[in-house]
Amino acid sequence: MNNETIQKARAALSRGAFDESQAILETILSQNATDFEARYALAVLHRAKKQNGEAKRILLDLLSEKPDFGRGFQELAYCEAALDDQDGAQTAFERAVEIDASLVNSWKYLAKIYEQQRDNRAEQAAKQAAFLGDLPDELRTVISYLAANRLADAERLCRFFMKQNKTHIEGMRLMAEVA
Repeated sequence: MNNETIQKARAALSRGAFDESQAILETILSQNATDFEARYALAVLHRAKKQNGEAKRILLDLLSEKPDFGRGFQELAYCEAALDDQDGAQTAFERAVEIDASLVNSWKYLAKIYEQQRDNRAEQAAKQAAFLGDLPDELRTVISYLAANRLADAERLCRFFMKQNKTHIEGMRLMAEVA
């Protein structure tokens, strides 16, 4: 199966069509049980269905295969929070942003957690969340690609963005980083 089919499953999930999404993912996984993205989408689906224990089990398996998967740690953090393990959630959110600094929702959650703990990191986490929230989606994706060492993808997307936004300061900074 290809990424297009996984995108259909994700689209169904985002519409709340959980059964449709699950059927698509099960078809993919019946043909290739090790498909990483399909398994990740299945974990997201389980969390959306409030099956946090099953989602966590899948995510831990994925993270054992790919320990630098920032989105996986962010998803794990959501599960930990839903399972009332606030320490586990904090640790997973911290690991997520350590791996991929573009994960704006992880920064938002960390800002709240740190504020509740009266931790002096709250202000910096909130600033990072605001900074990322103000960036165009394309540039957040470029940051994520850089974190994943997908330099060609980062360069391609950054060039595309800069053709339409020639004076965007952060875009220029990222273009220099990619080059």
